[in-house]
Amino acid sequence: MKKVKIYTTSDSAPCDELRKYLNSKSIDFTENNIGSGQAAAALIKKTGYSVVPQIEIDGQIIVGFDRKKIDELLNN
Repeated sequence: MKKVKIYTTSDSAPCDELRKYLNSKSIDFTENNIGSGQAAAALIKKTGYSVVPQIEIDGQIIVGFDRKKIDELLNN
């Protein structure tokens, strides 16, 4: 099984859509609500982007909610 982590904020419609999408596909994931401050800075340092959501699937990062890319990584 693929290891899936998502990086989100509480007040983001795209983050809500990502959660719904993963749940509809019965994908187990770990959620990290980055809010602001140190968690946000750590994400920017890791990926170079401050955009949410970000999805990490077995170490590969997807910036934004990209269904096609998510499906590609989950099915490989």
